[in-house]
Amino acid sequence: MKIGILDDKKEVFSRDVLNKLKEKGYQVEYVWFGYQRIPTKSDYRVIFDRQSMYDEFLRAIMKVLSLNGTYVINNPFSNICDDKLIELNLCQSLGIPYPKTLVLPKENVEYDMSQEIVLTDVKDILPELKFPLVMKPHDGYAWKDVYEVNTPEELDKLYRSLRDEYTILVQEKIEPKLMYRAYSIGHEKVILVRYDPSSRRYLEDDYSQIKGLLPKIEEWTKRLNEVLDYDLNSVEWMIDQNNQAYLIDAFNEVPEILPESIPRRYYDELVNSVAELIEKIFHSDKHNRWPFDYPP
Repeated sequence: MKIGILDDKKEVFSRDVLNKLKEKGYQVEYVWFGYQRIPTKSDYRVIFDRQSMYDEFLRAIMKVLSLNGTYVINNPFSNICDDKLIELNLCQSLGIPYPKTLVLPKENVEYDMSQEIVLTDVKDILPELKFPLVMKPHDGYAWKDVYEVNTPEELDKLYRSLRDEYTILVQEKIEPKLMYRAYSIGHEKVILVRYDPSSRRYLEDDYSQIKGLLPKIEEWTKRLNEVLDYDLNSVEWMIDQNNQAYLIDAFNEVPEILPESIPRRYYDELVNSVAELIEKIFHSDKHNRWPFDYPP
């Protein structure tokens, strides 16, 4: 049995994981896929997948391989939960703090849904929220189409411009003192890295400013990823001026891990931890969690 890496060969992180596993004597290689017979099986015990989220064909193949004995990191079925409404409901269930949030309906430009969907008049939601606000798509990724809104007029204008494209989340903005990305590996390990959104760089940190919060952030991060069944994820935490932690993003199916932006000690720990996770799964009989009953 082999280990496969599904990623662009130019990506340094996956290449470093591949080399780390090769140093330990494993047969590891980049994988590619053409036409497939169904059911599809392979001689890969584990595939480290950092590409299928971008391609429908690859995602379908990862799901079929998962059903037939290959363990895929991340679980290709977990992305059915990947939207921020589910994220916030999970937070509510797990007792994880998150910003006050409203969801605004999308305008259906293809079918007449005017009897079923009432588009929001922003005047109706002003008593619910305090400015400044953050607007973003309910299924957004990273920082794409995320806006800060400071007045009712801005809110109305932006909602009108976006509502034919997105279901919109409106959240009260957390005034940040600190921001961290918590990398969760295998539901068991958390590597917490301070992040500066203004420069989009990671910083060294001794955690002295969040000493009391650190165990709780680690516990919440592990529990969330256990529920989601993500083996590798980065969860974004914002610490406000009162030293209260808020989860602001729970889903990063392919977390950004760049050696040029992450301090070396964190980067090396991430490479080693992911390689150890793959090695552990390789020697187990574990399979991905499926959203339906399927005989392994």
